[in-house]
Amino acid sequence: MKKPLRSSLQIALLCGICCVLATATYADTVPLLTGHFDLAGFQPGGTLTFETPPYATVNFAPPSELHVTKWCTACDDQSERVDYATYAGSMVGGLFSISAQVQPGGSQPPIWFMGSITGGTSSGWTWTVCNVCIGDPLDQWVYDFTFRGTWSNGWYSKGSAYTSINYFDSGIGSIDMITSTTSPTPEPGTFVLFGSSMLGAAGVLRRRWGK
Repeated sequence: MKKPLRSSLQIALLCGICCVLATATYADTVPLLTGHFDLAGFQPGGTLTFETPPYATVNFAPPSELHVTKWCTACDDQSERVDYATYAGSMVGGLFSISAQVQPGGSQPPIWFMGSITGGTSSGWTWTVCNVCIGDPLDQWVYDFTFRGTWSNGWYSKGSAYTSINYFDSGIGSIDMITSTTSPTPEPGTFVLFGSSMLGAAGVLRRRWGK
């Protein structure tokens, strides 16, 4: 009588764990804002747009304290002087925002996403030729980072983004994003903690009914 009861408890415990994990990971996902999105449509100031639905504009503010190395050629001849600078640094703490039109027909107003950059890298270069210093310098920026945050309607998103922007040509990029209408997917540490708690509960039940 005790053995079938113990087996039933073990099966119920395993089913409960599976249900919780499945619900936390897959429930309430927003298909339109989940997946891989290509970016195109460079605009001055570092703004990119999705070229396919949800037709969103993307903005980000990378950390300002990036390592910079500067040098120049023909430094003594101001008419021919060329100044160079290369930048590199980690991407943590910058802001990342999206304005998305979730229905291409425009029957609903756009929703706004505001998140933070949780990790990644930034690199780039700039050069200025001093005999044509009237305009902006030529530059190139590459951002590769992860992010997380919430939408104006309460949805939650997390993912990764890659963006390459230059001032004299165009900008390209991509975003891999998971959007959920509920709380975020638990992190691996949460799963470990939850699993440890379940194992402890299983031990208590085993001692109680295994006698």
